[in-house]
Amino acid sequence: MNRISLFLIMSILSLNCISQHIDVDLKYISPKPGSRFIMPGNNIALRQGNPFDRASISSSLLEVRSRDGKKIEGRIILSTDLKTLIYKPNTPFQLGETIYVKLLRGLKTVKNQDILPVEFEFTITKKIIQPKGFNPECNYYDSPAQNSQKFSEQENVANPNENNLPEGFPNININISNNPPLCEYYFIAPWTYSFYTDPYIIIIDASGIPIYYRMAEGQNYNFKVQLNGFLSFTELDGGFKNMIMDSSHRIIDYYQMGNGYPQTDAHDFLALENGHVFVLGQDWQIYAMDTVVPGGDPNAMVCGFIVQEQDADKNVIFQWRSWDHFLITDAGPQIDLTSYLVDYVHGNAVEAESDTSILISSRSLDEITKIHRNTGDIIWRFGGKKNQFDFQNDTLGFTMQHDCRKLQNGNFTLFDNGTMHPEPQFSSALEYELDEENFEATLIRRLRNDPDIYGGAMGSAQWTNDGAVVIGWGNGNPGLTEITPEGEVNMEIEFQGVSYRAFRFPWKTNYFSTDVDSLQFEIILPDSMIQEIEIYNNNEFEIEITSIYNKNPFFSSADEFPVIVPAAGTMPIYIKFKPDTAGTYSDVLTINSDINTDTLVQRIAQQIYLVGNATEGQGYGDLIEATKVIIYPNPADKDLIIEFPQKNFSGTVKLYDVYGGCVIQQTIDNAYSIELNLEHLPSGVYFVHLTEQYGTGNQFYKIIKN
Repeated sequence: MNRISLFLIMSILSLNCISQHIDVDLKYISPKPGSRFIMPGNNIALRQGNPFDRASISSSLLEVRSRDGKKIEGRIILSTDLKTLIYKPNTPFQLGETIYVKLLRGLKTVKNQDILPVEFEFTITKKIIQPKGFNPECNYYDSPAQNSQKFSEQENVANPNENNLPEGFPNININISNNPPLCEYYFIAPWTYSFYTDPYIIIIDASGIPIYYRMAEGQNYNFKVQLNGFLSFTELDGGFKNMIMDSSHRIIDYYQMGNGYPQTDAHDFLALENGHVFVLGQDWQIYAMDTVVPGGDPNAMVCGFIVQEQDADKNVIFQWRSWDHFLITDAGPQIDLTSYLVDYVHGNAVEAESDTSILISSRSLDEITKIHRNTGDIIWRFGGKKNQFDFQNDTLGFTMQHDCRKLQNGNFTLFDNGTMHPEPQFSSALEYELDEENFEATLIRRLRNDPDIYGGAMGSAQWTNDGAVVIGWGNGNPGLTEITPEGEVNMEIEFQGVSYRAFRFPWKTNYFSTDVDSLQFEIILPDSMIQEIEIYNNNEFEIEITSIYNKNPFFSSADEFPVIVPAAGTMPIYIKFKPDTAGTYSDVLTINSDINTDTLVQRIAQQIYLVGNATEGQGYGDLIEATKVIIYPNPADKDLIIEFPQKNFSGTVKLYDVYGGCVIQQTIDNAYSIELNLEHLPSGVYFVHLTEQYGTGNQFYKIIKN
């Protein structure tokens, strides 16, 4: 029995040992075996899926040789997540040469899997092309139309004379404002081809007041809050750079294409929480289009599309090239394949759909494509000539689209420019439910303006956390519309120039901070009241508070500006409330810190909500003593309870938002308590205003709606 047991134990151990030493293939090889048009500075990247065993890596594992058999020296490194083995040649490959790669046996994963040997080859491009004076964003089917310069004659809410805005700052109008969400801001980056305005990245509040701006040297694109919490924008400064900015609005890094690609694409940039980023690129090549279509130019310049994932050390760990997966003839009918310049893909969005897949939007193909993130293989194609889905509830589909995204509920969204739809043309935001097993695409909703807006170029559609949709109309006019989940227009913003995309995000700078986020004033006329705001400088250098801005003349500053706040120090400023008649007043105070130099034109601001109440005669003090009010829960999710435990209350209860709008009003007659339903209100700060019967007294209470 012991011998049998020992035999069984040894057999099991032997089987386990065998199972641990299985041979596995690589899942991802870059450049793709047999590929051409590879950049001389390209690395060689290998991935199995599991992290590699560091101990198994040596310089002798990988042989890289030229056509004549000469060994090409380089170094082997691991990506920051240990999943990608990268070979970087010491000097760039030679133009036009074929590179031969051989991976020898010995490489293992941390699961003790042996990587099978592999041999492959790829060919370096014959010429590196940098077209001068041609930007695909500005060609005939993606250029600002004439209506991008239109601007209404309405009063500019961000009046430069009142708010000390610089000359050339774009005019901004709020055409519609229907109680938009509080504590969130709108991000735009307007620029024009004219000399009417300078290019800026801008954050504005719901009244059109800038809490941040920065003037740029050239065009700016895609200003937003990234998944990792930092800000980013893409700036044209000689070439496109994806700039990273911290909460103090300091530029701390930038990203461009790796692997020697000379042209970073401005259309999209994605920074993930794990420190990785996705960068887009253009890849122009001389291509004999006469071999593709009749009448094609034998020396045409054809633009390929490149997507790269870079790790925290900016190593290219994943690269996807349209040359390896799309045919030039996949382009839509709007693309002239006989032209000298052929932009057959025009990629304009990338979305990290999951840990194992990405989405890309190809404008020239009228297509959204899902790609396996570990292999580079196409999973499915949605729209265009190679569409694999049956459209349900949708006879139009989408054409020349932008901004494909995936929602938390699993649905897919995009901005449909509608360029190739039947007349009359209009643009819209689309949401689809995709059955990826049965390949059915069900249209959930198509959001369009009334009257229609046509943004033939650029554009975005952002589904926010509260269910609203922020539509950036690109070169359409106006530039931004926000639509509530109920389909009502909540916000409409018009500005000079065009903004490639437009967004809404919660945001608060750390450049400087304040000890309060709101001030409440209570006075009996003809008295006035002054309250203090403490400014905290969070920098190791002194800063200037250059001005304040508010609209209500009854709130004013008791300071002379600029106010200097020492490095890592504090300094108070004082706000005065002095109305001329009894009443309730509210405002938003914007505290500005400006820099205006030859090299930097910038504003960073904080906002404080102001509420003032002025009464006449006697009775106010009596009410305070006699009416003890209990308000709960605070913060409130749905229902707010107000109790009057010491006496019955008769009078009016009003709920104000921070902009002074009355959102709830209720008359109370001899009640001990009341209940307000806040479910329909967006999250933010509100003020409960109690007015006793016959106007004998007033009280204010601040509450927060979750």
